Amino acid sequence: MVNPTTLAAAPRNARERSRIETRRRLLEAGAELIAGQGFAAARATDIAARAGVAVGTLYFHFRDKDGLLEAILLHGVDLLTERLRTVVDVAHETLTDAVRAHEDEMLAFIEDEPTLARVLFHDEVRATPVGA
Repeated sequence: MVNPTTLAAAPRNARERSRIETRRRLLEAGAELIAGQGFAAARATDIAARAGVAVGTLYFHFRDKDGLLEAILLHGVDLLTERLRTVVDVAHETLTDAVRAHEDEMLAFIEDEPTLARVLFHDEVRATPVGA
């Protein structure tokens, strides 16, 4: 789900690589649990356990569960925006062709990133202050 290189510049040492890897695991675990259970039911302790870290580590990387959700959503929106830009950059003969190209890219995103897509488009997530 998360490309560690998008989280920071190239890590300089083992500690930095470990920090980036831990953050990636937390983002992935959070996305999986939120997609599967919903935001309210996904507990911080369960997210941390799935990532293989103590719950305090989650709070070291993110201020709270909302902060984790915000990071997941920002990453998802960045990925989706990047993909849709490739469609916008192409000249389409008709509006129908342009709409179809957008639809195809959205469907490809959902196929390639099903967990992330479920979080991005989850009704409960959209109803949160972060998701709004």
